[in-house]
Amino acid sequence: MSRHGERLDLPLAGDGEARCSATNERYRLLDGRVEFIDCAEA
Repeated sequence: MSRHGERLDLPLAGDGEARCSATNERYRLLDGRVEFIDCAEA
């Protein structure tokens, strides 16, 4: 779930990256944890 409350398209197992469809923020799934990477460029 993104900070905006949008569901992120991440795998149930393994690692991956996704963008929030509402804000274009990037997130990374690594070792079972989701972390915020960065905000969209203006």
